[in-house]
Amino acid sequence: YVCVHWVDEVYFSMDYSRIPQDMIKGLSVAGVTTNIRLSKITDLEGREQSVKKLFNSTVINSSIRQRNNRQIFLKRVIDICGGIVGSIIALLIALCIWPFMHKKSPGPLFYKQERIGQNGRRFYMYKFRSMVLNADDLKKDLMAQNRIKDGMMFKVKDDPRIIPGIGEFIRKTSLDEFPQFFNVLKGDMSLVGTRPPTVDEWEKYQLEHRIRMAIKPGITGLWQVNGRSKITDFNKVIEYDTQYINNWSLVLDIEILFKTVLVLFQKREDEAM
Repeated sequence: YVCVHWVDEVYFSMDYSRIPQDMIKGLSVAGVTTNIRLSKITDLEGREQSVKKLFNSTVINSSIRQRNNRQIFLKRVIDICGGIVGSIIALLIALCIWPFMHKKSPGPLFYKQERIGQNGRRFYMYKFRSMVLNADDLKKDLMAQNRIKDGMMFKVKDDPRIIPGIGEFIRKTSLDEFPQFFNVLKGDMSLVGTRPPTVDEWEKYQLEHRIRMAIKPGITGLWQVNGRSKITDFNKVIEYDTQYINNWSLVLDIEILFKTVLVLFQKREDEAM
């Protein structure tokens, strides 16, 4: 049939093992484009699949959320632009709060802490120091007051480690988060993503918790704009993070960024009342 008719492509609607090899070789000799159906993988529910070349082999790529090169490029461009603006603001804030911080608690203005990033990569996340110098050592003494079940994250009410006055102010206004824009420029973080856990939190993670780090961590995210301070159930955090990963888009990122700004302004209005 191929020898006497016009054929652009051939599609085999059967498993490769059932196709006669001489037929495949004949089509190759004739220069006809050949398509062979791959066996459907049914045990990868909830994951997107695509076919690609890897190590000179054709493979089925399976991931929780596929992103094309254009989307990855645009997200990074947005991160760089936001990172530049945020870093400039962070430096201006540093000039303003340094005298007050030095007076209340002499020591470094910036605080760095080892965190877990995408796929388990470790990096140092930067913040303005809002706590006393030995805050990490005091943490273990406060674990009994932790509001998050099973210690998967750490939150305590009226944390005694916070520096009175300036420390309380920069935390309530979220100014302490601005140095993370340096992490965004470095590529360790994104503007929007999931919050990076500390090393001790990561070590407690079960398999289903690690989905949070399937993407690059962010300064803000879906659960932060949906009642961050009110959420004390870690499973709810996982639910929001999984929802973000499954439904990710540049539009969703922009929406979360706008909501983050609104949440910050709403927070200031509530405190002023």
